[in-house]
Amino acid sequence: MHFAVASLFGATEEDNTSLFNYEAISQYLRRDDAGSQKLAIGKTIMKSRITLSEKPFTFAVLYLGQQSLIGYISRKMTDKTFEQMEEELFEAFESHNLGDVIGVMQHYYGSESYSFDHLFRDERRKILKHITGRNMRSAENSFRDIYNDNYQLMSSMLSSNIPIPKAYKNVVQFVVNADLHRFFTKDGIDIERFKKLIGELLKWQIQLSNEASFALAASERIFYEIQKIEHMEDPVQHIHTLTEILGHLHVLNIDLDIWKSQNLFFPMIKGYIKGKWVFANKDIELAYMNLGKVLNIEFDIKKVVGA
Repeated sequence: MHFAVASLFGATEEDNTSLFNYEAISQYLRRDDAGSQKLAIGKTIMKSRITLSEKPFTFAVLYLGQQSLIGYISRKMTDKTFEQMEEELFEAFESHNLGDVIGVMQHYYGSESYSFDHLFRDERRKILKHITGRNMRSAENSFRDIYNDNYQLMSSMLSSNIPIPKAYKNVVQFVVNADLHRFFTKDGIDIERFKKLIGELLKWQIQLSNEASFALAASERIFYEIQKIEHMEDPVQHIHTLTEILGHLHVLNIDLDIWKSQNLFFPMIKGYIKGKWVFANKDIELAYMNLGKVLNIEFDIKKVVGA
């Protein structure tokens, strides 16, 4: 039953699933969906890793939305009966008649069915995570439409010192926070986009949600971007971008965990601090010094421990 449910949410005919001391080996899989409703049928072999014995199963599972699903399994269905059931089942599903779909399943599998509550806890969690993720994406799209459609209205209210309705402000907070949290996980660093988001945060006087998670994502991304410096032919602009981002984060009083970035960056300038070499020009020197400053690295040679 667990392989049957997995087939609803992304498993393919080529995928096998491990279940404790068993392996579910897929033999055939067909699925279809209509909106949030999904139908999957298939054939699988359960193979014991201990005894190497194999037992064939057929299954049919109907997902009705949220955590509602109905599943059936059989060890005795012949290939001919399975093919007949498949034809009738998908014909009913494509006709959008769920009553007939359930009727066909009961006709071929009997009255004993399985539901969400019969699944292992991990499988239930996967389904709930899938549902909440989909719902959150839908909610974000709705909030973003409200945000875009009413942005000028809210800006006019703000400039006229008219209180913005709480519902509007909640929408702004959700959208801006979603974009800020996503900024450090996307490919590429768009400094202008980041400055605009920071401006929105300050403009509407909204709070940064889940600050600890945001700080962790920002810290890890800064570390990742600093690793690129030594592999760049001309890293000056990249260093300027990192310096500017860190400066904005400090203004917001974000408690960054930057010790890894400090340990990574300090060896890049240690020779300069010890007077062993100089930068090629003042622009490069200033770029490195400014980044070191926002990373809280001391450059006074007399104060650098171990220099």
